[in-house]
Amino acid sequence: MVALAIMLTILQDTGGAQDRGRLAVNTGYSFLSNTDVTDGYGLGWVAEGSWRLSSRFHVVLEVSRHTRSQDVGFIDVSTSDESATAGVRYRWGMPHISPFAHALAGASRLDVQANTRHAVRSTGSDAATWGTLQIGGGIETDLSRRIRLRIGADYRRVFTDTRRNQIRATTGVTYQLW
Repeated sequence: MVALAIMLTILQDTGGAQDRGRLAVNTGYSFLSNTDVTDGYGLGWVAEGSWRLSSRFHVVLEVSRHTRSQDVGFIDVSTSDESATAGVRYRWGMPHISPFAHALAGASRLDVQANTRHAVRSTGSDAATWGTLQIGGGIETDLSRRIRLRIGADYRRVFTDTRRNQIRATTGVTYQLW
């Protein structure tokens, strides 16, 4: 029954989103919580492409990268968190403003590097890739016929040995290609 309801929603296409185009790209800035490795939020970027299946459902491919550095006494710690995810987005069609929710899955790679400059100069690093699940949503509003402003937030679960929970806030611009 659920699969039938989803298929009917996908196949039903109201005219409201027809003039928006099928392919869109989004790019912007984001902040990612990283309290498991360093304190605070890592500044980064996010880029995505989406393909509209119907007026409400979109297929999404997203990549992002966040970096953060922290001085911990005699050690400087730098982290880089890169992810690639794909999934579906559900969009509520309203004139000039569109709330959305999405569920994405993929992989995240965390690189950690520690440096010390005191007494004996030394460096250590580690990197690993883990499965990732990301759910979230946001809102887009029209700036012009093809350009929209996006603000969003996500919860990301990275399945490491200790399972990292991250919160991400994003802002960016979406361009409707065609």
